[in-house]
Amino acid sequence: MPRLLALLLLIGTAAVFLAGAVHPLLRGSAEEQLHLIASTQHWRLIHLSMLTGTACIIVGLQGQLARHAASPSGDFIRVAIPVLTLGLTLNAINMLYMTGAGHAMALLNDGGAPGIETLYAATHPFALMASRFGNLLVAMAALLIGWGTWRDGPDPSWLSGLAWLAGVVGLGGVVIGPESSPTILLGVALLSFWQGAVAMRVLRERV
Repeated sequence: MPRLLALLLLIGTAAVFLAGAVHPLLRGSAEEQLHLIASTQHWRLIHLSMLTGTACIIVGLQGQLARHAASPSGDFIRVAIPVLTLGLTLNAINMLYMTGAGHAMALLNDGGAPGIETLYAATHPFALMASRFGNLLVAMAALLIGWGTWRDGPDPSWLSGLAWLAGVVGLGGVVIGPESSPTILLGVALLSFWQGAVAMRVLRERV
């Protein structure tokens, strides 16, 4: 079970990272964004990959509860993992919006349907705000992981440093950047390095 969860964590992290790397940057007016969505090949595939990867990450993270159960860091991890899970779930709301409603509105707008720009401009901010709040929770969870595992736990201190970095930079991005800015996603992006490193350590451990 530990290795299966670690494998899911690694696969999910890779899927989100790769899909995010090819995701076009949305900027400009509602009309410009809708046109970009409609003209981007494999738009739904990109977001379905990110959603599937996020689901794998959420399940895979649960393996950290057992790994830290016998160490003093266990108390921090038992709080951090549920908070991180909730944060990733809220962050996925924007992915869900873009996979379904956002893509559908882009196609309708491209086909000349009236009022789509207004509808998109009125509803997209909700998805962005959910992502912002989710990334705030992710940053706070990363700080808890870094703090709790710095001196105690099954992993070396440099892994705690990765979590610290994700938490501090992620928190700054959420507080300073607007919802439409990629800086909101810095916490999730940087924490992926911690996720990948932890998963690799578990996969390399002897049974």
